[in-house]
Amino acid sequence: MFHIIITIILIIYGLAHLFLWWRVKQFFSLGRYANIAVFILLLFLYSAPFLGGWLLKTGWQNSGIFLSRFGFYWLGCFFVYFSMDGFLLLLTRLPKIPLIVTGPLVWSKSPRVFFTVLLAAVIFNIYGFYEASEIEITRLKISNPDMAQNAAPIRIVQVSDLHYGLTMLNSRHQNILKQVQALNPDMIISTGDFLDRGSENSLEHMLAWQTLQPRLGKYAVTGNHEAIANLPRSLKLLKTAGFKVLRGELEDFSSFRLIGLDDPRTGESDKLNFIIDELKDRTGISILLHHRPGWPKKFNGLFDLVLSGHTHGGQIFPFAALVYFTHGNLSGLYPTEWGGASYVNRGTGTWGPPVRILSPPEITLFVMQHGETKQIGY
Repeated sequence: MFHIIITIILIIYGLAHLFLWWRVKQFFSLGRYANIAVFILLLFLYSAPFLGGWLLKTGWQNSGIFLSRFGFYWLGCFFVYFSMDGFLLLLTRLPKIPLIVTGPLVWSKSPRVFFTVLLAAVIFNIYGFYEASEIEITRLKISNPDMAQNAAPIRIVQVSDLHYGLTMLNSRHQNILKQVQALNPDMIISTGDFLDRGSENSLEHMLAWQTLQPRLGKYAVTGNHEAIANLPRSLKLLKTAGFKVLRGELEDFSSFRLIGLDDPRTGESDKLNFIIDELKDRTGISILLHHRPGWPKKFNGLFDLVLSGHTHGGQIFPFAALVYFTHGNLSGLYPTEWGGASYVNRGTGTWGPPVRILSPPEITLFVMQHGETKQIGY
């Protein structure tokens, strides 16, 4: 099923490039050879990430990383351009819009439109590159009756979707570590997609994560990109970074517990029924870690909080609309039917284009302390 979805996405991406080629021919009166040259250029831009991956496999590390990053930068610019130009075309095709709106858009075949929209796409992506480096810290409180009244609060830091690999810049890596360390965590949690394609070159980054030693440890679950990057290698790198990966496992602490589930892409553990039996008679706060928003329905009513990621909060507007219709929960805190809560982290890194537009990266801090009743909120 995964390969079918990827194939469909690649076909749509290719057709979008053909659309751009058609638009260029509308904008400019090009001759036969110029049209062929534009087609070859767009074919190269479409293929750049795949050519970069091929170069990496053949040992051309620097060239492969450069070409992959170039292709992903293009993807960001192209997506914004395609969205804006498509919107303009839609406006010119709507007969009921007043002439004061559609009149100026009749020149939608003018070269000025092409360069204006292209420039706007580039500017948006420059801003998006800046936004992707500006991490927001979201703070939530967990009230836990099982904690002693005089117990010190427990600070749990959640990161998600860092995508260490081809597009992780060292400056962003350093900033993430600095921000996490500044929160003085008692525990660090990664809710999947910590690694991605090209993560085999991220050993130094993993060793830097190893230096963070919160007193209650570091825990992670797998995401779909751990599988894409090569699951055995991903598990080894996570271990090098100092994370204990919970794959259908339960980890008990004095007043709460973690339950970690694999992403469906990496398989479902045969320990689930055992975990469910263990949870039925437990008191205290139960926190479920699951990369994608949602959870296996057999866990309904058995946990108080589920931590997820995966959506990136849409990452690039207006892609957020598609993510919302696909997953329902884009980001933030949502109630469950039995009085618990689901929290979807917007992601700390980026996937594909190293940009974010109207969806800044996030690190989440949960402060757990004694309370008369179980409550989770801002």
